Amino acid sequence: GRKVAAQKVRASIARSLYGHNVAHAVARGVLPPPEEYRQATVLFLDVVDFTKTCMQMSCSEVAMWMSSVHMAIEELLKRHGIRKIETRGDCYIVVAGCNSVEGDLGVTQMQRMMSFAREVAQTLFQSHHGTKVRFGVATGAMSVAYIATHRFAPTMVACGDTVNTAARMEQTGHPGLVHMTAEAAAQLHKEGSPAGPPP
Repeated sequence: GRKVAAQKVRASIARSLYGHNVAHAVARGVLPPPEEYRQATVLFLDVVDFTKTCMQMSCSEVAMWMSSVHMAIEELLKRHGIRKIETRGDCYIVVAGCNSVEGDLGVTQMQRMMSFAREVAQTLFQSHHGTKVRFGVATGAMSVAYIATHRFAPTMVACGDTVNTAARMEQTGHPGLVHMTAEAAAQLHKEGSPAGPPP
C-alpha cells in the first residue's frame, strides 16, 4: 500500500544521500554508528571568489548559478564513484575508498578522484560562466560521523587529520589546480595517473 511505497521512496533517497552501507538504517530512522577508514582519499572543492561573484548578482541569479554548479558536480560524483560527505555553500567535501557508493573501489581511489577533479574544473569553467574552483586532496585514515538533526535526515560529518589536511591543501591551493599532500601523490603514482593532463 501507500506505506510500503513511502518506505521504498525513503530507502531510495537514503541510498542516494548516504550510500548503500547505511541507507537501510537511515530509512528506518536509526542513527548509524561512526565509520572508520584506515585508507581513504578526501577532497575539498571550493568555488573561487564565490562571495565577490554573489555580490554582483541578484538572489535569483545566485540560486540559478549554484543550482547548475551543484547539478554538474553531483553528476560527476556519480560517474566516478565518489561519495559526497558534506556541502557547505560553495564547498564540497567528498571521499573515495569507502566502498559505500557504486564503483568506489579502494584500489582506484586516487585515480578516480583526480579524474573527477579534472572534469569538474573543465565542466564548470567551460559551461558555467567561467566558474573556477580550487581542490585540496589528502589520503589516510578518516572517519564519518552522523549527527541526529532529523529522524530521517542525519547530517554526515567527515573527521580526522586527513580531513583537516585536505582543507588546508584547498585553502593554500590555486584555481584550477589540485593541491595534494606527498602521501596523496605517492598513492596516485602507485595506482597510475589517470589519462590526460591535470586541470
